[in-house]
Formats: sequence, structure tokens, C-alpha cells
Amino acid sequence: MSQFVESELVGIELRDYPRRDANTASLSAYEKTDDAQEAGTSEKNGFDRILRTRSAESIYETLRTLLQDGVRERGMKVAEFRPRLEVLPVKLAKIAIKTKGKIIFIDPADVIAVEAKGNHVVLRRQSDWYLLRQSISIMEAKLKPYGFLRIHRSVLVNSSWVEEIQPSTTGDCLLRLSGNKQYPVSRTYKKNLKLLAQAWIGTDS
Repeated sequence: MSQFVESELVGIELRDYPRRDANTASLSAYEKTDDAQEAGTSEKNGFDRILRTRSAESIYETLRTLLQDGVRERGMKVAEFRPRLEVLPVKLAKIAIKTKGKIIFIDPADVIAVEAKGNHVVLRRQSDWYLLRQSISIMEAKLKPYGFLRIHRSVLVNSSWVEEIQPSTTGDCLLRLSGNKQYPVSRTYKKNLKLLAQAWIGTDS
């Protein structure tokens, strides 16, 4: 009998054993396990179920059910993490701009400010600048995720370049950026200055 069982197990994936209704019903009832069981307990129960079988058909059915349960359990675990992976934000390191008939990629951290010039804007860096045919409002929407703030109807600044706020007697103020570049802050956009720092100490933001 042991030789018969061993030979049947070798080709178990190639055989389609006939199923007896009575045995199938009793086996299905026996194979049901509690979803709350721990992994170690489930594995032990699986081995116990195989040892208790009395025929090659039963061994085949038990192995097939255990395989299906394992695939289903792992599939559920992967499904739990898939929504989290899909919503993970993707932060691009470059921005693409079209200038002089070509598209170039620049690091937004290198841009000091954006200045409106009629129907165009100037992306100003320390060593050079780019003239783009775009409105300042659209530039504000696209560059906001990179830390750019609107401080004037015609100026966006990169908050990482701001070093100092200089109030004036007229109620307006100036922003001093790295390299001693200065921009006026209008009263309309003065409220945006609170976004320059996560915490304000010893002063009212």
C-alpha cells in the first residue's frame, strides 16, 4: 500500500482523480479552518490533515486545498498593501521647460525666483535665466509643490533661498535672498510669508 501511495504522489499533478461525493463532502467539512488561526497553527493542522488521509485521492485533495488556501491568503495580504503603494506620492527631481525651441531639464532647487515680464516669465538662477512664454499664475500652480511662494503679483520666490525679512515703515517689506537679491512683498501676498518657516520663535508670523 505504501508503494502505491508513493507512486501516485510522484505524478500527482498529472492525474485527475475521480471524486466520490461522500468522501468529498466529509473532506470539505474537515478542511475548513478558522480564519483567526495563527500561521504556525495552520501549518500544523495542514500536516495533520495529510497524515490522517487514507488514500491517494484524499492526499491529492488535501494538498490541492492547502495550496489554494495558501495562494488565497498571500493574495489577500498583497491586496492589503496595494492601495497604499498606489497612493504613495512620487516627487520628481527635475522640471522640464521649453526654451529656444528645445526642452531642457533643471533642478527646481536651483531656481531663485520667477518674475513676470509681460506675457512671459523669467526663471532666474544664480548664473543664468530662462525666458518662457507662460503666465505667472500657471507658474505658481506648477511650482508650489517645490516650495515656491507668491509674494507679489509679478514675483514668485523659492522659499529655500530666503534669508531675511526686512519690514518697512509703509507696511510693506522686503525679502532678502541668498546673493543679496531683494524682492518687495505686497500687502496682498504678505500672508504667504508664514509659509517660509515651519516654526516661528519670538515673533508673530
